[in-house]
Amino acid sequence: MARLRLNRKIIFAVLVVIVIVAVAWWQISLSRGGVTIETSTVTKDDIEIFVSAPARVTLPSRADLSFKTGGKIAALRVKKGDTVIAGQVLAELDLTSINPQIRQAEAGLKIAQAGLSKLRSGRSRREIAVAEASVDQAVTAVASARRSLKTVNKIVDQSKKRAAFNVSSAEEGVYIANKQLSKAQAGARTEERNVASSQLNQAQQSLNDAQANYDKVSTLNTKMMDEANQALTSAEATFQHANTVFASTPDTDPAYNAVKSSKLQAEAARDGATVAKERLSAQNSQSLQAAQSQVNAAQKAYDTAYSQYYLATAGSRTEDLQIISSQLRQAEIALQIAQMGKDDASLEAQIDAAQGQLDSAIKSSQVAIAQLQLQKEGARAADVSAAQGQIEQAQAALTGAEAIADDAVLRAPFSGQVAAVNGKAGEIAGLSASVAAATGGSGALITLINFDRLELSADVDETEIGKVKTGQAVRIILDAYEDKVFEGKLTNISIISSKNATGGTIFTVTIVANPVKELFREGMGGDVDIIAQSKKNVVTIPFDAVKLDGKKASVFVIKNGIAKKRDIKLGLTSDIAYEVVDGLKEEEVVAVGKTDLKDGDQVKVNDGGRIGQ
Repeated sequence: MARLRLNRKIIFAVLVVIVIVAVAWWQISLSRGGVTIETSTVTKDDIEIFVSAPARVTLPSRADLSFKTGGKIAALRVKKGDTVIAGQVLAELDLTSINPQIRQAEAGLKIAQAGLSKLRSGRSRREIAVAEASVDQAVTAVASARRSLKTVNKIVDQSKKRAAFNVSSAEEGVYIANKQLSKAQAGARTEERNVASSQLNQAQQSLNDAQANYDKVSTLNTKMMDEANQALTSAEATFQHANTVFASTPDTDPAYNAVKSSKLQAEAARDGATVAKERLSAQNSQSLQAAQSQVNAAQKAYDTAYSQYYLATAGSRTEDLQIISSQLRQAEIALQIAQMGKDDASLEAQIDAAQGQLDSAIKSSQVAIAQLQLQKEGARAADVSAAQGQIEQAQAALTGAEAIADDAVLRAPFSGQVAAVNGKAGEIAGLSASVAAATGGSGALITLINFDRLELSADVDETEIGKVKTGQAVRIILDAYEDKVFEGKLTNISIISSKNATGGTIFTVTIVANPVKELFREGMGGDVDIIAQSKKNVVTIPFDAVKLDGKKASVFVIKNGIAKKRDIKLGLTSDIAYEVVDGLKEEEVVAVGKTDLKDGDQVKVNDGGRIGQ
């Protein structure tokens, strides 16, 4: 009997141990199965590596066009914004004085050629008659040169009068600017200061009233909130008492229903007090915000009135005086430019050129007269040689006159768009361009830009320059067109480095944009993404799914609520994802985020309790 009791004690002890072990194992299982994680499904997607850099639009084809010689502009065939083609006439000088020179040179060449032919074919009455005609032609040329000199003198006189008028207008501008500066330095009048003072006092009173109202509202709000808190505290105490009585009253007690009703009424009263307090808090906040808005508005009005009062009593501000002084300086510069036009030496040079043409015509007439004498005396070897020299001289004169005529027509060197026109018909070429250059503009008569080739310059950091090479595709985003992405290609990488604003080393690369209908303007800024590498439709996973251990990479694959560690082989790495070359298949599920998973752990996916697929 004693043995039986002993066996029962042993069996009971063993059972207790088994139960303890089972409970411990169950607790461990619960703790291990309670790991909550985020997951991501393995998909196929495109991946790319790109280098981002700031960029700006540059225009590779730009021509600043002007006439090579001076003269009066006869016609401007284009205006700013016009589209032109290569070879199109853009502007012309007045050829009134140039065309007679060409005709004279052509006639002189023909006469010289005829003279040589006559010498070689023998002298005759007809030859003598031609020589006489040459003399007449030379006399006509002299008369034409005299008329040209007279015309040039007239044009120069008109230009000087116009320049004198410009000087007079500029002097008037300087006078007005001086008057404005004197008035600004004198300061505000007494009545203006009195008005500003009155406005400042009114603004101060409004600010004081607004602040007093704010203080009043704040005090009232505090008092009302204290009363609401007391009501809520009282209601809460009543409810707690009723709830205690209700908890101690059995449902068989005759007073049970009355106690229950009293508890429900106390609970409703407590909830009502809570809602009333919250509503009062919202109302107080709104009233306080309204009062604060009044204070802010009054403060702003006061600051404005104070600024006006300060301006009226302190006189003109330094910056105002600086602006007016700058206007005076600009007027003085305009006067200097006008005086430059008045003293333009090129006007006198035109007179000298016309005088030179007259002198040349006179010399030619003298040569023609001498030739006539030689014709009458008979041909000699020296005569033939002289005639040949006259042909060369006449040919040179014709070539020079034709070159002047060619220079009098301005043509587009390439197709493009007119960006600027500095001049107008009737002006002396170069006058408006000189004014534009003196004020910071282009000194050319016409500026032409080629938009057929759109280029950008981008600054690539030295740490990434090794990733880029010519021929790579580029995405372009300009600040002017933020909602559009343009495409282009990298065409050049500078071998010379430079420094950016922060002192970093950069290399400038050139990008040619694909033709687009949007207008790219020189100097537009933006950013570019240079596609260094890319792959289409490859297996990708997020950055935070990969665990790196030296050169080894692994992930935790989730299946049936179990995390299994698996080694993988990585390919391209973008800024948000990895390409998986080997080790994963599409549609598999992997853990993401910072986790302390171990191979074989049970997990729960953070999606409302669903276990990982």
